[in-house]
Amino acid sequence: GAPPRPIATGSIVEPQIDGTRVVYHNNDDYHVYMVDVADVNPIPIRLSTDASENNTVPSISGDRVVWTRQIAVEIFFFTTYESEVYGIDLSDLGAGDFQITDHAHEAVSITSHVSGDRLAFAVSDGRIGTNTKTFNLLDLSDPQAAPIQLDLSTALGNPLVNDDWVVWNHSVGTSLWQIQVADVDDPTASIRPLALSSTDQLLGDLFGDIVLFRRFDNGVSEIFGIDVSDPLATPFPVVQSGGFVHDQFVKISGDTVVYSQNGDIYVNHIVPEPATLGCFFAVACLVGGGRLR
Repeated sequence: GAPPRPIATGSIVEPQIDGTRVVYHNNDDYHVYMVDVADVNPIPIRLSTDASENNTVPSISGDRVVWTRQIAVEIFFFTTYESEVYGIDLSDLGAGDFQITDHAHEAVSITSHVSGDRLAFAVSDGRIGTNTKTFNLLDLSDPQAAPIQLDLSTALGNPLVNDDWVVWNHSVGTSLWQIQVADVDDPTASIRPLALSSTDQLLGDLFGDIVLFRRFDNGVSEIFGIDVSDPLATPFPVVQSGGFVHDQFVKISGDTVVYSQNGDIYVNHIVPEPATLGCFFAVACLVGGGRLR
């Protein structure tokens, strides 16, 4: 087949894709861009107006793009930050962007993820003397809706949401990262831990009922999956690296899993299968595989 072709250059960070559209931010200028893979002509979505403004971590769903706008603020002899989630409608770029969240200058950093009319976001209030983080779910279809707070901790992050589920990372104790999940139709009453472990687990991606995550144990990072629709489900292995992996990310679409390992990108597939000796009690097993060049 045809060799891979670049669709954007520079210090590209955290690209997200929906259909043929990719959004990303560029660490060279902290602008947010959208590029259609069929056109390969990046369109600036938000341009940072000065050195104090950073626009980062965009997310896309249909015509809706959201991202974090962060402003550096000098308070006496300290530099702190104010962050809010902004959005834009790709079907009406001329209308410009708009502010979605309003934390009255109290949010130092925000990470968010959008799917349809649902926005999941983690907020850090790291002002001088504070260290509070909240995890929230917001219905964007209702302009009057208030965010629903689902979690409160000293460490939260990696929000992911789709039509059925919202998942996020939650710290246990002082440093252990675990995963929380809730049903978007009744989020406050359905929160539960997912795949509890004695080691750190960092979210990777969510597709349908399948969550992928990285599990760290003695310096080894491996990728697991779990069916969130089954409260009794146990994690199944997707990538077992057998060694230290420092740059691993993972994304899933359908049964296709793409992940990085030591600078290379790989692809594998998961398919539902009955439990066998080869995939002991797993709800899915890894099959096939190959290296993307």
